[in-house]
Order: sequence, then structure tokens, then C-alpha cells
Amino acid sequence: MKMSWYSKFTGEEKVTEEEEDKLIRYFADKVNHYGMELPGVLLLNWLSPFSRIGGQLGRFMVFPFLFMIGDNIADSGYRFISTFENRDNWNRLINLIEEGLKEENKEEKSDFSNKKKRNGWQRFIPF
Repeated sequence: MKMSWYSKFTGEEKVTEEEEDKLIRYFADKVNHYGMELPGVLLLNWLSPFSRIGGQLGRFMVFPFLFMIGDNIADSGYRFISTFENRDNWNRLINLIEEGLKEENKEEKSDFSNKKKRNGWQRFIPF
């Protein structure tokens, strides 16, 4: 879907909910993949009140320069700015990251209970 630069810059054309969901899940998967759940949640909670201001500043200051790099990057930048301008999307991202952390903790607990008992001197080695 090609949009003109003016409609992207002014925000007249909206990003679909499917694209928003895909982008939010992508970021949540990346945060969970690198094990940065706690710093990610703290940072997102700390910055979420500034989401609207940050989106407008990004649209005004950064977005015009994205066209110099390429159309694909400008499209991705538009989707990113439009998605995370909405504070509800920040909350959805935080919830997805926390769900990934809960699933990881459940897996660790089940792995801990399945370890075989060590005998002899191996009991004293932590690994």
C-alpha cells in the first residue's frame, strides 16, 4: 500500500490494526528473545506518558529525513511512529512482554523439578 508523503506526514492515513499488532508482537518477541524483559518494562512504563509528544516530534523532526534513505524505511518509520503514538499500544506491548516473562518462569520451574539428583561429590558443584 503506497501512500503519498503528505498523507504520511500529516497522519491522514491510518495504520491498520493488523499492522499494529504485528509490529507490537515483533518488538515484544525481540525483548523476550534477548532477556531484557525487566529493563524493557521499566523503560516503557517510564516513557509511556510522553508517547504522544514523542510521536509528534518524530513525525516533525525525523520523518522528513527518512525519505532520503528510502521509501521502504519511510514506510516502516511511518508505521512505527503511528503505532507507538497511541498509549494503548504501549500498554499492549508491556502486557505482551510480561506474558513472555511469565511463560519463561513457568518453563524454568518445570526444568528445575525435572533435574536428576546428584550423587557423591557432584552435590557440591552448583552447575
